[in-house]
Amino acid sequence: MRSESRETLNLFIEKTNKLKALSFTESAQQVKFNLSWKRDDKIMRSKLTGPNSEQIDAFILTFRFFIQDNKQDAVHCSFRWLAKNVLDDPDVSNHWKEEFSKARNIFNQFLDENPSMPAILEGEPLLTRREIMEMFIYGDLSHNNQAKLELFKKRMSVPILSELHRMEFFQILHVVLNQIIVCVSALSEAELEGAL
Repeated sequence: MRSESRETLNLFIEKTNKLKALSFTESAQQVKFNLSWKRDDKIMRSKLTGPNSEQIDAFILTFRFFIQDNKQDAVHCSFRWLAKNVLDDPDVSNHWKEEFSKARNIFNQFLDENPSMPAILEGEPLLTRREIMEMFIYGDLSHNNQAKLELFKKRMSVPILSELHRMEFFQILHVVLNQIIVCVSALSEAELEGAL
């Protein structure tokens, strides 16, 4: 196995373990959305409980390793980078390549689907999970992409809609970590052990 592939798989495992250890991971499992209607006041109220800002920031700082390629980094571990640079390593097993490709396809399919709890803003298109994830990460938490920032501000200006989007965002991160990233990490650990 090329040293670059080995470093990448080790980094993937390291970052996965870091994400699993963060308090966000537990808080995201306990997200609650409460909606109430007071007939007398004709007011609908909503409340979302879940990860706090500090937990979200800490999680996203590491999570970005899996979804973006930073040209300044010597070693990468994003799904895209793995597909471009590790799949062509002749010393990586076909089993790892096939299972990684399946996981990457599931990852992309999941992100390109509609959310489980669609939050519709009249006159606006329904956002996919990928669009919701990118709206939070690139419009608020990480990079300041102007189009994503404008979308974020528009969607967050409606209280119930904003909480539905936040709940979906937490669910996206939780599912991607526990059903996709953790699987690729375990697959990579087995690959590295077999390569010794």
